Amino acid sequence: MAATLTAYNDALKRIWTQERLEDQLYQDTPLLSKIEKLTRHKTGEVARVPLHVSRNGGYTTLPSGGGTLNTAGNQGISKAEYNYTNHHQQIAIQGDAIDGTSSNSLSVAEVIDTEVKGALTDIKRQLQRQLFLNGDALIAQCRTSDSNDVDLNTTSGRNAIDRGWIFVGQPVDVGTTANEVAIADGVTISAIDSTLYAFTSSGGNVTTEGTTHYVSQKNSRSATTSYEMNGLQNLVDTGTTFAGLTVAGEPTWAAAGEDTTSQALNLSLMLQQDQKIHQKTGSKADFVLTGLKQERKFYELLQQQVRYASDSSLNAGNQEGVKWKGMEFICDPDCQDEYMYFGQLKHLFIVATDKPYWQNKVTGGN
Repeated sequence: MAATLTAYNDALKRIWTQERLEDQLYQDTPLLSKIEKLTRHKTGEVARVPLHVSRNGGYTTLPSGGGTLNTAGNQGISKAEYNYTNHHQQIAIQGDAIDGTSSNSLSVAEVIDTEVKGALTDIKRQLQRQLFLNGDALIAQCRTSDSNDVDLNTTSGRNAIDRGWIFVGQPVDVGTTANEVAIADGVTISAIDSTLYAFTSSGGNVTTEGTTHYVSQKNSRSATTSYEMNGLQNLVDTGTTFAGLTVAGEPTWAAAGEDTTSQALNLSLMLQQDQKIHQKTGSKADFVLTGLKQERKFYELLQQQVRYASDSSLNAGNQEGVKWKGMEFICDPDCQDEYMYFGQLKHLFIVATDKPYWQNKVTGGN
């Protein structure tokens, strides 16, 4: 007799527990696996994290004869408020796959394993993409149309396609920041041109896109309201309000520095960014994060200084073993080619209400 759907669901929840879901979710994601996860700071629909934002100004220097003390002060306490984002990944099991198990628990486990592992990989790819963007849900900018495809900006289009942020089978919206579906509403990508940075979709020919149009995951935003999580670009922006903290009101919590000029990587630029962090926090950076291109560029800078005693048994190209001031590079394939981040890991965290869970365990259904 074939396995019932109820038995299948029970097996699914037994094999893939919340703990295993969480463990697998962060494996093979270099940066996500290093970021601390917090659950203690939560209040209703937002997470509130208390912060120390200013010092006590009640200090006084007086002559030997005494004088009037300055007014007593207090430590400045404020809070950062983070909105939760909700991430869902559906899986579907064919009825004949269930029937084919013939109540064999091993077969049930194998079918579950295939589907859940694939689904976890897919949701990790989405989380990684959001981590390296700025939270606005805009995956790639378009360029003025020169074909019947959806044509993408060279830089953001290359980043998105090369990293798999845009992929065949993906449901997307294409529109302006004010209207996310101005060009295409929930179409499915059917083919990608990775040379011209363009894609075709189930919506047919598209010839009206321009530089004011953007590609988003279907239903990930409504106009300028994004349902995706904050990303590193938003975090390091020195001029933008973040988590309710204004740069003018809580300057302590603004990023230490940001250099957006277009220039080749050199050691002086890296030292300058490291210096800014040390100056502002009193502590040195403890991580460097970059993508594959800048990891290679950094290795090439240092390789020029290597001298070989002989040409016997030469060994080169060990770019993964290169360190910066004793720190290991976090090299993440999802980090854009043009970015390099310096920071302190204690300042990065993910606020979560709970571990990942099966939706049907909470809301019912199959």
